[in-house]
Amino acid sequence: RNAARRIRDKDYSLKMFFDDCVAAFPELSLYLPLPGDDEKLLSSGRTGDDEYQRTVGAFFAIYWLMRVDNLGGREGFSFGVGDNWQCPPLSELLGVGKASRNGGNFFALSSEEKQTSFFSKAKWHLFQQLFKDAGMITEEGQVDEERVLSMLVLTAVHDIMKAEIFCPKVQKEHAPYRGYEAGDELLDHDLALAYVLQFYPNLLPSVAGLSPDARRAVLFTQAKLDYNQGWLVQGESPPGILFRTFKSVLNAERTVNKDIAFYFVHWVTDLAGAIPSPLAGAEKFVLKFPHAVLESFLMSFPVVKQLADKTETAVFEDYLKMRWREHDPPLGEVPTDPSAIAQMRIICMAQANAVNSLAAFKKLSEADQQLLSVEMSRTACAGATYSSTAEVVQAGEAFAPGGPAFLVYYGPALLQNGGGDDECVLKVLVEVYREARSLYPLGSSPEESTVTIRVDTIKEKPVATLHAAAENEEIWLLVHHNVREAFVERATVSKLNELAAHNRKFRVLNLRPARALARKPEARKE
Repeated sequence: RNAARRIRDKDYSLKMFFDDCVAAFPELSLYLPLPGDDEKLLSSGRTGDDEYQRTVGAFFAIYWLMRVDNLGGREGFSFGVGDNWQCPPLSELLGVGKASRNGGNFFALSSEEKQTSFFSKAKWHLFQQLFKDAGMITEEGQVDEERVLSMLVLTAVHDIMKAEIFCPKVQKEHAPYRGYEAGDELLDHDLALAYVLQFYPNLLPSVAGLSPDARRAVLFTQAKLDYNQGWLVQGESPPGILFRTFKSVLNAERTVNKDIAFYFVHWVTDLAGAIPSPLAGAEKFVLKFPHAVLESFLMSFPVVKQLADKTETAVFEDYLKMRWREHDPPLGEVPTDPSAIAQMRIICMAQANAVNSLAAFKKLSEADQQLLSVEMSRTACAGATYSSTAEVVQAGEAFAPGGPAFLVYYGPALLQNGGGDDECVLKVLVEVYREARSLYPLGSSPEESTVTIRVDTIKEKPVATLHAAAENEEIWLLVHHNVREAFVERATVSKLNELAAHNRKFRVLNLRPARALARKPEARKE
């Protein structure tokens, strides 16, 4: 408990914290081979030593983020420490990366410039608020020892089941367990740990010492939530498929808001330590993650907590409105007309290209605007509508209810990598939605259903390349794979014959440029 109790003490160093964690958590030894044994790759494809170092990195992220209020946490998280376990003087650190000449292009910055930028510009108050919401720090800055200890225990044991020798088999008295029958081996490391935490917690000494409430919070983090944070941050998914399982787990477990925040603290610190060099700081976030994207993630956490009390659709709409209000540069008043959800999702999808994509949306034809407005406003929640579309749905206009809704997988990448012609990129998105609806007519499945439309084959192709291919009679198809998925695929004659021979459903995407340039007349010869 010393690590949890002293984690915010001014004179409690990173080295002291590390030594206390190693002494306190015997499960850490499970990552490493026994003396004389050859080191084997774990189910993650990494060595046990790598997983151990990643776990230590997550520990250090907890330590640093618990100390961001002038206790050295910002420096350690951003820059790491040297071989002496100390950060160099701040004046020295800031001097190394201060002369950036690369503007706002994150990927053009040097490592030192990224570190300096992160230290100076990160929204540290969002990290601190997340830890407060999780009950780990009080509003007065005091440590909740039991809550911090729970997070440290979770961090220590989280990945031990990646060593498949420890994975349990479902016992007869517990079958069926999450779709597995008696005798089935649980090789999913999260599921295996959840099974042990639920039925055999005393096998893990660190878990055995926790209170029942603390064990419950730890077990919640291992629940199968089917939740993709990127889908929310990028506005990629309808709220039904995004939040349905998460909300059902919350209802079943009677989870409180601070446990949801606890889940996100684990998510953040686990990812922060993902690169197995813990003394170098939180390199995953500082060097690999565009800082604006991380900020979007942090801003989403307080909104998602509302799932305990609000519907999936209301939470998603609240998040979209928040993103619109917080956008820099300002976008004006939050839209309230029937195109509001489409506009707000587009700015989330486009990320740094949001302003251009929003302007391009307003240049689309009325029919194309309406198509995006309708399809991007489907919730995949039975009977649920957004506030901006409630009246037109009731009036039975174009927004008539029905399923399926569409998740255009890699749609954000399409808008972010379109090669500069933002209006044409949006027209590609319009065409994908239009032909998806032809393949999956409205009412062909329940309102709460979702079909995934995969556009990864075209997500990074400049729109000019797509236009050129279309003008050369090359074809892109949207191919029906099953009741829940359709993929954009490039067609050849043999491909078309094969699809026809097997009675496969598909639609041809019209990706020709909307306005073909007239050919200039040849100069007249005298």
